[in-house]
Amino acid sequence: MTDPSTTRSPITAEQQRRNQILAKLIVIAILIAVAILKPKVEAWLAERTGQPADVAFQDSAPADSSPSDTVADQPGATVSADQPDLSSTLTITEPDESTATSEINSTTAGSAEEDNPAGGPQRTSASKKKSTTTSKSVEVAVNDSPAPRTSRDDASTRQKSSSPAMKTSETPGTSTKASGDSKRSNPDRVPEADVPKSDETTAGNSNRPSSGSRSNSDDTKTKDPPGKLTLVRGGRANEFVSTAGLKYVSGSEDGHRLKHILQHAKDNPDKPVHGVFDGDRDQILAWIDLAYIKGQKGGKGTRKESEGGRTVYTVDMGEQIGHVGGQVGQRKNNPPCRYLRLVLQNKNEVVTAYPSDRL
Repeated sequence: MTDPSTTRSPITAEQQRRNQILAKLIVIAILIAVAILKPKVEAWLAERTGQPADVAFQDSAPADSSPSDTVADQPGATVSADQPDLSSTLTITEPDESTATSEINSTTAGSAEEDNPAGGPQRTSASKKKSTTTSKSVEVAVNDSPAPRTSRDDASTRQKSSSPAMKTSETPGTSTKASGDSKRSNPDRVPEADVPKSDETTAGNSNRPSSGSRSNSDDTKTKDPPGKLTLVRGGRANEFVSTAGLKYVSGSEDGHRLKHILQHAKDNPDKPVHGVFDGDRDQILAWIDLAYIKGQKGGKGTRKESEGGRTVYTVDMGEQIGHVGGQVGQRKNNPPCRYLRLVLQNKNEVVTAYPSDRL
């Protein structure tokens, strides 16, 4: 017969080995779970109890990190935080690597105590920073905690943080940027606003006219005032053309159209009705040019007629340009005239022009 104890012993040993392996697997799983859940639990506890939780300070920012979490390792680099609650940004110039590491640790520790009076989580830790830079300028960005801050805490923080800022600013090439300030003090750099401009530049800018003013001045020089007459060379004798393009040629009983028009510059009591201009020669010719331009455009206050091959424009000038003279004008006490009647032939040859009291 077979001893039952001898037959059960291999099974028992196999089960023991399996139990040991299973126990090891369970322990490993528990350790992995603890390692995974520990940061989350610590963060949750820190948020609930207000205890600070340190986060590893990295040499280079990850892809999803903000510019305020990055340490500028390049010489003269400046890190600016976009968050409105940024406490301070310190640029520390050190002669060697060991001094930079010690002062960074002390400055960051002091800033962490001042910026977290309510015990909020600190986003950076200088104790875990890997100081590998060999440059002379190292800048540390310390972010403010998300915990609410009172006005008294803000005042004390600004007062305390001003002392390290003054120490670092004593070193040449050091720039200090305080919370809420947009200006940087750098003794090696002169602000552009303080640099006086040269007299040549100022005088050149003030005396150099703009393109618009030059074009306006050119137009003023080249464009003649309305009513100015120019003698036409190579044409008929004593032929003149005005600024608006009206021609004054020889003709009429007076020998020339200009002489006939200027007869309306003074009253003639021998005629029953005689329109009299109130201006001198230049003013009369200017009114005639303006009436011609308005008559061509047409519209309200203008009237155009045809009489025996001639074109008659009656234009409202918008002001008194003369009065009714002659015998009828004397009887009516010389009524004012604001309309100008212009008679043309051959499109632009002036026959006559005179004031009228009706359109």
